Amino acid sequence: MGYNSNGSSNFVKDFSFQTKITPNLMAMISIGATAEGSSTKDIDAIPFKKWNKGLKNRFEESYTNSPTIIDLPTDTQIAAEKIINAFKSDLSNGKIDYDNWFVTNNYDWTYQNKTYYDITPPGKELEGPEKDINNKALLDEVVKRVQEYQDEIKAKEATSGRKIIPLGTKIENVLFSYSDYIIQSFGGDTGRSRIFSSGNLYSQVIAPRFGKWWLSSDNQDFIKKGTSAWKSYIREINLVDFQENNVNSSLSGFIPVELGITMEGISGVKIYNKIQINQKFLPSSYPEALKFIIKGVDHKISNNVWETNISTISTSPTDNAPTNTPTTVNQPSNNNQPIEVKGPIPPENPNDTLVIEDNRTVAGKPFDSETYGKNQSVEWLIGEMNIHTQNKWRGFFNELKAQYPGYTLKINATYRTYQRSIELKKENPKNATPGYSPHNYAYGIDMNIVDPNGNTFTKANRTPWIESGIVDLAQKTGIRWGGNFSSYVDCIHFDATP
Repeated sequence: MGYNSNGSSNFVKDFSFQTKITPNLMAMISIGATAEGSSTKDIDAIPFKKWNKGLKNRFEESYTNSPTIIDLPTDTQIAAEKIINAFKSDLSNGKIDYDNWFVTNNYDWTYQNKTYYDITPPGKELEGPEKDINNKALLDEVVKRVQEYQDEIKAKEATSGRKIIPLGTKIENVLFSYSDYIIQSFGGDTGRSRIFSSGNLYSQVIAPRFGKWWLSSDNQDFIKKGTSAWKSYIREINLVDFQENNVNSSLSGFIPVELGITMEGISGVKIYNKIQINQKFLPSSYPEALKFIIKGVDHKISNNVWETNISTISTSPTDNAPTNTPTTVNQPSNNNQPIEVKGPIPPENPNDTLVIEDNRTVAGKPFDSETYGKNQSVEWLIGEMNIHTQNKWRGFFNELKAQYPGYTLKINATYRTYQRSIELKKENPKNATPGYSPHNYAYGIDMNIVDPNGNTFTKANRTPWIESGIVDLAQKTGIRWGGNFSSYVDCIHFDATP
């Protein structure tokens, strides 16, 4: 603003430049100031990173998050000093059992939910807690026993590919990530196992019936935990996008650096317009790191003088478009090619009925070994669905039973765990995002249909499904059909919501 070479001009009478430094902003700036190697942890500091792009901290090349501190023996090799201090503390406070009525005296010590029995140094006599508290041979034996168990745990983690937690630890106390939260909500494999005294591992899988999704209206703490986990997940995505693709996709976006300008009256200025500011009075990296957006326009006329005051807020420019763009799935298709509805084919035998066969598998194994490959009833199939949708399914399947004798429904999937959705998403990116699939809530069914002539209705071919009239019947009873999805054709899929 001022004089331009094209002859236009505007006179700036005053300006203000201020920041509002709140405690949260101080934390954000501090983390952002560590430049490219930093970790934001749970602070949304990505806008400030651009200010310091190219700078290197001469003391630290990179920063990493410290893991959440949990008192578990599987996190790191436990230092000898820590073990000795814990043993001495428990011994002096009478928390360790001293057995002195056998031939050989020994101690039984429970440390981090693991009990070590019959601790005694080889070839050394024990004299009781008061004297043994400084018995070097005993302390060395204690350290040896604990670290041997630690090595055993690490070996089992390496061979099983699972994180091992102690028997006395509640599973919810070791689940922190957003994927962990989803598993707690809807069930699935936590990726953790407990180890029994026998050495056997027991996988910690949360059954769907124990999922906490039903707490959503009553348990604010659980809701807050999910919100926090989601924000951390988004920050991690945005940080990777910034570091790898130079994309500033921060959710906060606006930086509380405010510029106000008072000038002679000017028209045509609108809120959310960007204005060009000579930023040479700012640090050298700022001109490329800030842009100013108009957030307020005030006009004043006094003593025959018109003044315009513009207030702005700064934001960080985006060099590239975000790479993590949302995808749209399961929307109605615009495919309006007319297909004639012909209705059901009569059965060869008038005594034939609708057949329902359980064909469900997970990773090639039967979903339920007791029902797999066997014919089932309509009520059995309805019972596999979410209780709040069962009336819709009952109407649909009872109509199929009445109108489609001689047809066979091969049920491929009903309820699906969150973990299984992750696996399927990796196999095919077109599959529903975990947590967004109707199968995660027992809302959906995948099934092939075989007509009386032996023709199988498949996933990709819409024609036989529509010609049979089954799609119309589904829609009339409140069931959605996957053949109308816009992102991909999934004719074997049907789902219903409450």
